Amino acid sequence: MALLILWMTVPSLKYVITKDFDVVNGKCTIEISSSGRSSNSIFNMLQTDEQFNFNEIPELDAYGKSIPYYCEVTVTKDRIWAMDYKIYDLKTGKLMDSHTGK
Repeated sequence: MALLILWMTVPSLKYVITKDFDVVNGKCTIEISSSGRSSNSIFNMLQTDEQFNFNEIPELDAYGKSIPYYCEVTVTKDRIWAMDYKIYDLKTGKLMDSHTGK
């Protein structure tokens, strides 16, 4: 099992070490998932049909499939690991929350 995990993460680790990232941006919705003691946020990118998970909950007034935002998510080139995010108000373009991973 350990070899399988290593085999799957080594290609992505290369992008993290070399800081070779892409930014996926566009209209998104954010859902909160809770299981046991942990909660995470799921960014659903509507134009690319991709999902990115973060272990923290953004400080927003509302979440869910019916609440659209404009999101910028920094990911590895193979789009396996999500690194950072920025959430903007869809109408005004005002930055509402961000996570820089630093």
